[in-house]
Amino acid sequence: MAEVTDAAAAFAAELSSGSPERLALAIARVAYPGLQPEPFLQQLDQMAAVAALRVLDTAAGGPRALALIQAMRLDLGMRGNTERYYDAANSYLNIVLERRTGLPIMLSLILMAVGQRLGLDVEGAGFPGHFMARYQDEEGLWILDPFHGAVMTLDDVPAYFTKLFGQSPVDVDESHFAPVSAEAWAMRILNNLHAIYIHGGELTMLSKVVPLMLVLEPGRQELWQELGLVEYRRGELRQAARALRRYFFLTGHVLLNGPDGSVPPPPPTMEQGDREVWNLLAEIELALARWN
Repeated sequence: MAEVTDAAAAFAAELSSGSPERLALAIARVAYPGLQPEPFLQQLDQMAAVAALRVLDTAAGGPRALALIQAMRLDLGMRGNTERYYDAANSYLNIVLERRTGLPIMLSLILMAVGQRLGLDVEGAGFPGHFMARYQDEEGLWILDPFHGAVMTLDDVPAYFTKLFGQSPVDVDESHFAPVSAEAWAMRILNNLHAIYIHGGELTMLSKVVPLMLVLEPGRQELWQELGLVEYRRGELRQAARALRRYFFLTGHVLLNGPDGSVPPPPPTMEQGDREVWNLLAEIELALARWN
């Protein structure tokens, strides 16, 4: 569990930075424990210097928004990974920078990092099902999709999503146009990894991703239950017991062991699903007591 602890601690330490790119690199430590952020932050500096040649001499407004997209695609070689969209590597910033391909959220993150290094007002825009970026100056506000290379006004967005997803209407409201906080950006990256690793049944990676999600949402009950069950399936009984105890504490059940380490029967009013988890915890605690 040392790698999990190290990754979660590094991630928690970066929260105060308010930097989505630093948080994204901290997330990447779940797969690359020895990763140091400085080389990749320097790479973003270098990418901004390249983009500056196209972007900064372009007129404000729509032309500059387009220049940002052109710089990403033509000068920096960034593109959406349509061939292996569900590859976990698409959510790790170090690999996206290396391969120059990734998910919409990661390309938007790079676009934001490059734009902000040029002194421009570029933020994330967390639209449903498809992350994009937003660029604002004295001429107005534009939405940028670095995955598909599109630039649009706010009024263009609903029709764009209808075309993108092949359905109408698409639920877009004013909240989706607001800048995304670093924490919300990080949680969306973690949600992507969480879905990929659940689908692939990758328990070890889930045991690393879920603790980072809990750094952001420590009171999220179902994640503590999930972590406990994942650790149980991995054979990590102490970690499983710790997580399940936290789960039951958060659901309002203070669980005290008997003098022999046994767990009391579940409350009679407890729902069946929780009763099964409670009984599993009792078995785990008995096993741990035998080994001590």
